[in-house]
Amino acid sequence: MLSLAASALYAIVIAASLVAAFAARARRQRSWHLAAWLGLAVLFAALVLLRVFTVEEFLRGELRAFLVEQEMVNQRRSVQGLFVAAVLLFAAAAAFLGARRAASRLRGRRDRAVGAALAAGVFLTLLVGLRVISLHATDRLLFGPLKLNWIGDLGATFAALAAAVFYTLIVTRRP
Repeated sequence: MLSLAASALYAIVIAASLVAAFAARARRQRSWHLAAWLGLAVLFAALVLLRVFTVEEFLRGELRAFLVEQEMVNQRRSVQGLFVAAVLLFAAAAAFLGARRAASRLRGRRDRAVGAALAAGVFLTLLVGLRVISLHATDRLLFGPLKLNWIGDLGATFAALAAAVFYTLIVTRRP
């Protein structure tokens, strides 16, 4: 049930991203704005498919089966540690490069709205990666009492939605 609710929320973000893309094209905004909004719509469409067809659960099950087959299940913490370290390293590098680029290139509210939406998309991509590779310790962190998985997922989704709505309002507003 929660996956269907998340898919519905993702569909709203897809619609808002497409409206923002249409506004960017109609108002002759920078070409990367159009590409970013279309890319974000594609990302959220992929997230809908992942949720509806339970692809994450399938991949997580396959990873666990592989570890059992390779008799690495007792070493899962060390294996998971490597996966998590790789994802976190990638996340740190992406955050650093994104912040650096944003500081030097994002000028104005329109650019910042697109940048915020892209950052939310990157965060969601990394969160999905963490959910797929989570085996035990990461499960407790993501799915434990704080439900960091849902907090991060909903937070990034609403951030992308807010950025798309804000962008559309800025671009379509009459001077």
